[in-house]
Amino acid sequence: MEHSAGKDYSLEDLLEACVTIARNSTTNKIIVQKSTGPIGLAESIEEIFQGQAKQGVQLEVLSNPEFLSQGSAVQNLLWPSRVIIGSSTSREGKTAAAKLRLVYRGWVKPDRIYFTDRRTAELTKLASNTLLAQKISSINALSSICESERCNIDDIAKLCGADSRIGPLPTPSLGFGGSCLRKDVLGLSQRASRKKLPAVASYFDSIVNVNEFQTQHCVSRVVRSLVHLSTTPSVAVLGFSFKKETTDVSETSVVPLTKALQEANIAVRIYDPQVSVDEIRRSLGSSCAVEISSDAYEACKDAHAIVIATDWPQFVTKLPDAWRIWTANSLPRDLSSDYASKYLKNRPPGFDPLAHRSAGAPSAETRLDWRRIASLMKSPRCVFDFCDVADRRYLRHLGFVVETIGLSNEQMEREPHVKEVAFIPSS
Repeated sequence: MEHSAGKDYSLEDLLEACVTIARNSTTNKIIVQKSTGPIGLAESIEEIFQGQAKQGVQLEVLSNPEFLSQGSAVQNLLWPSRVIIGSSTSREGKTAAAKLRLVYRGWVKPDRIYFTDRRTAELTKLASNTLLAQKISSINALSSICESERCNIDDIAKLCGADSRIGPLPTPSLGFGGSCLRKDVLGLSQRASRKKLPAVASYFDSIVNVNEFQTQHCVSRVVRSLVHLSTTPSVAVLGFSFKKETTDVSETSVVPLTKALQEANIAVRIYDPQVSVDEIRRSLGSSCAVEISSDAYEACKDAHAIVIATDWPQFVTKLPDAWRIWTANSLPRDLSSDYASKYLKNRPPGFDPLAHRSAGAPSAETRLDWRRIASLMKSPRCVFDFCDVADRRYLRHLGFVVETIGLSNEQMEREPHVKEVAFIPSS
């Protein structure tokens, strides 16, 4: 599939700013290019400076790409995995790079600062985003195979990731979103096409194709589960941003998911704990008429199914394997009781409920009460966990039908129905 939209970078404002800098600079300056752009952008900026700068004024251009993630930009800036400084090979270029290095030395370890040429620095940024997108599409593609072949994607990811040549794999999901990944992947595709590398361009396009397929594949699973209902199915979509800890809805998979559900004559109600109602409506467009709820319980009331579309902590019912407390005979009916003081005598070594909460788990006040949600919903009470945040066995114990990515229904039916503590309540 050819993706023409989104391939070209919009550089007009950037280049216009460069002209302004050149015409108004009266002293030598180091210009640091941090914006992601096509390979050769720093050279284009340098050409503008050479043509527009005042006589005797030296404007040296460095490429210093940012590696900041939505929701953790400050942490990424303070504790970067690497700092890349690209410069020209001239003496002035090397001197400018050394000066920028001194700035970073204030808080970055020397062994995390790398020097290279400007084009390589620019491609590194594009390559990083492309490799991340490729990993996401790869695990999602494998998850579809797992569903059809009755295999377990969690085990596949763990066993393949144990190979140091492969490394850790991401969690299967609705697909990647955000303003960068799709744009940068298609930017490389366009570059490959211009360089007469059709096979390479096709490979990059396939990453985006799989990402789009994944959303449609997840929609088809929802539709198949609700098509037998005699009334109009209703689905509560929990989450709208493309990932947790951000209000960014750029390229979020929830937009095509919502529109596809509506095309299948399914009523949709959306809740996101951070994204505003206006932003959700703007993203969906005026032609997409959905209900937007102010809280999760309102969204789930009278719904036949829930789609967990964003991995917000409020939606999590899953603990790491080592922290699970199996209590088939002693689980209290009220999970909000003082369970911690009564039933944690045999907790695993190193298990600290307070540390778990401080590390990102929701508090008792903010996490969802899934018993209450079950009482609000209509049969068949499906939960489509497209973020791998649900404790399947616990939710099934509460009467939900749970589906997740990378596991067939047959496999999930084979899982034991046990009572499991999903969270350690506040004391």
